[in-house]
Amino acid sequence: MLTRILAALLGWRIGPSVPVRLASRRRSNQVPTCSVRDLHDGRRVIGKEVIVFESDKSLLLSHSPGVNFAYEIPGAWEWGNEPGALRSLDGSSMVGVLLRSEKDLSQYAGQTLLDRAATFSESSLQASFKRPFARTGTFPYKSARFNAMVWHGETVPDEDGQVLRAERIFVEIAPGWLVQATALGYDRDTVLASLIDSFGSSHDRNGYWPLLREHYPELFSENDRG
Repeated sequence: MLTRILAALLGWRIGPSVPVRLASRRRSNQVPTCSVRDLHDGRRVIGKEVIVFESDKSLLLSHSPGVNFAYEIPGAWEWGNEPGALRSLDGSSMVGVLLRSEKDLSQYAGQTLLDRAATFSESSLQASFKRPFARTGTFPYKSARFNAMVWHGETVPDEDGQVLRAERIFVEIAPGWLVQATALGYDRDTVLASLIDSFGSSHDRNGYWPLLREHYPELFSENDRG
């Protein structure tokens, strides 16, 4: 209730409550490592993100006013350039998520939220590429947890015959809410499947700190665990 009152006063978005699904921890002699960064709104710090790496997987936890999310993917990753984004240690791969609400997409045409996401993708990328699309389309993305869609497009060639291609995956995690997921590079399909299967979100003002303490207690001192 307090989060919703503050959101109304300060104009925060209130994210959906979707359980995060983390894999069971394997027995390992390797101590998990943790990295933390601040989230800014251009004037001040508004939240934090945490990466935890252990053995063969990385966990991202993101906490900002009204919207928290988490996902787990295989491999070792470091910070990407944007909130919610990671890149592989060798720089060859990247992954990231954006939360899109019904309000975010209200100005775009379409009967469903996924339809409006497709219209949004074509409009925003057309402006970014500075050329129209010759063809666009959608097809279902196979997910056992969520209703999901792949949007893809191909621009008209430029004067040198170069064509630009784009793809976005939209996942309907709750009524009125989508995750826009992106993965590029090595083992893309495995990374995307793990991200979507594990993804969770909440609007708890404590974020995912309680989950982090429960799942990785060795990262905290005895005083912090309480």
